[in-house]
Amino acid sequence: MGSPASDLRLGPSVSRVQNAQHPQPHAGQDICVAHSVEHLANLMDEVAVLLRDHGEEHWAEWIEADARAVRARDGWGLDHFLAAFGSAGSLYDLVFHPWNGNAENEEQGRAVTDRFHELITEAHSIALDLSRELAAAE
Repeated sequence: MGSPASDLRLGPSVSRVQNAQHPQPHAGQDICVAHSVEHLANLMDEVAVLLRDHGEEHWAEWIEADARAVRARDGWGLDHFLAAFGSAGSLYDLVFHPWNGNAENEEQGRAVTDRFHELITEAHSIALDLSRELAAAE
């Protein structure tokens, strides 16, 4: 039976066959990858709730779709999540502020922005790690 990582498809070959065979990692690595996948999905859920609570429906829907895909071990979720970073208008550019209509006041905006950035920074780091692990296993 394949490792949890072998079920998660990734990268430019997202269309590859779901049950493609990959080299088996060490048993401890299986547990670590499975934990990372679940932790990432949980972080994505938390980010989506925060976004929705502050009127950021577009991003909430984006992240919810990614979390569902990651839980289903579909590499599209990692690719799609990582695509939300690094260009103009990315998740890192999102600021919660009354002027943006996503915070009641500046103090709330700063607190929500700080929490949001903590969550997405951790989620982004885990997603990059998983992406690298899966690419190396191909």
